[in-house]
Amino acid sequence: MLFTRLKEKENQFKNQLAIAPKKRYFFMYVLGLMLYGMGSYLFLNELLISMFNASRKANLFYILGVLTISVGLGLLLFLFYQFYKRVSFKDKTRIALRNYVLLILISGVVLGLIGEGIYRSTSMSYEWVKSFIWVVTTYIQGVFRFVFIYYCLTLLLEEPFNWKNPSLKKMLLGVFLLLSISIGISLTFPTMGSLAMFVADLVIAIGVVYKELIRS
Repeated sequence: MLFTRLKEKENQFKNQLAIAPKKRYFFMYVLGLMLYGMGSYLFLNELLISMFNASRKANLFYILGVLTISVGLGLLLFLFYQFYKRVSFKDKTRIALRNYVLLILISGVVLGLIGEGIYRSTSMSYEWVKSFIWVVTTYIQGVFRFVFIYYCLTLLLEEPFNWKNPSLKKMLLGVFLLLSISIGISLTFPTMGSLAMFVADLVIAIGVVYKELIRS
């Protein structure tokens, strides 16, 4: 009886040790995303900077933007390196990263050509075409980013990736709704657009990791 209790306590202690690094890495992940997002969406946002009339405060925004992006990107690269060391399917991880980058680049080029074609062959204004391409690009990149993160988590947890997974379908629906709300805010209130996109991207990137990794 005593041996059984000691064994249970030992197992609990081991579980706590296993959970601790998860929480630490998750905190670093959230911090990295927040710093990178603050730099790219807020401190280097042209609409916000223009409000300071190119004064010293505007220059301070640029400096803060570069610093926060650098620190945030450094944290995210460190975490990806830690993930790569621990994942069993390294070949699949490299292929997933390559395909993700290629899809982002190809979709950007294709949408740019489509936008150019629409502008030249129709009477649509340049601003309308620009907004249309931005909306489509935001949806595509947001979904690609979510799927890439989700797929990497399945590799880490050594679970199969299945498009028919009900949980994945629900999360994809949530991603679409969040992106739709942030896009609507951006088009209606341009000055709040960057903040809305920042929050949406943050919720998506943090939510999928928390649900699949931390809660598991």
